[in-house]
Amino acid sequence: MRQIIRGIRNLIAYVPLIWRDRDFDYSYLLEMLVFKLRRMEAAFGPAESTTSDADEVAKDIKLCHEALARALEDDYRTEELAAHQQRWGKQGCPKCGEWLCGCFPVYGKDGSTIAHTLVLEYPDAHGENEQAQASEAKLAIYHQQYADKDNDLKLAFSIMGERIQWWWN
Repeated sequence: MRQIIRGIRNLIAYVPLIWRDRDFDYSYLLEMLVFKLRRMEAAFGPAESTTSDADEVAKDIKLCHEALARALEDDYRTEELAAHQQRWGKQGCPKCGEWLCGCFPVYGKDGSTIAHTLVLEYPDAHGENEQAQASEAKLAIYHQQYADKDNDLKLAFSIMGERIQWWWN
């Protein structure tokens, strides 16, 4: 009877997660892993655990779900991005300031608009040299964001790869 009740509780807990799940993006997989790992960490808590190394296992699991949650949030280097925007302004179209606009149409042979050229500039960067400097600085921040996320993913999956077989209670 306890197994049936546990199964029903699991179904209820997982229904919102399954409902939101999609097969086309890794972020849904990360969301599932974070959800499951948080539940597993709780299962290794002092009141629930039957193993002597439960605290160590719970810490490993916590490291994993925290790293995966950071990767899922993808909120790296916000201070650097804010400082960049403070220095150079918000990147946008030099005519209207928007990111995507129709200010620079590309015309087909018949004279109709077939596309729009994306022209982005920093309003506080004057001249080509400063525009290039601002673009290079932002690109460096993007590269660091990617590296930070990559490090979090590697951390979580390396811990799981090394220790997951010992996570049982």
